[in-house]
Amino acid sequence: MVGETLVMPCLGLPAYDADILNYYERDYAVFVRKRTNPTGIPFEGNTLTVQESVTEYCKKAAGSLGLKAIHDMDLMTNSRGETVILEVNPRPSGSIATSMVSGFPIIDWAVGGLFYQF
Repeated sequence: MVGETLVMPCLGLPAYDADILNYYERDYAVFVRKRTNPTGIPFEGNTLTVQESVTEYCKKAAGSLGLKAIHDMDLMTNSRGETVILEVNPRPSGSIATSMVSGFPIIDWAVGGLFYQF
């Protein structure tokens, strides 16, 4: 490849972080936070969002990728205003506490899901 290959400079606001938990086979619980600043560095906070288009996008992406545990997705917006995945991390997000204190007990659900499988 020739030239710059970074994707992030091509994308913009709004930017999101999403905690995603697979449960009951192909169903996903999704909790989305809208970033105050797109890079997250330095961290300037976030706002909880229930924007259905972003939540459904995350569920569809998780299903397409076959995600089976707790994951963190970072998302941004392209020039057409569409939400796109920047990266998927095979771990809970660094700001998972926001999800938990907002009434989305993702860790409890994940542990409970282990017992459901037996």
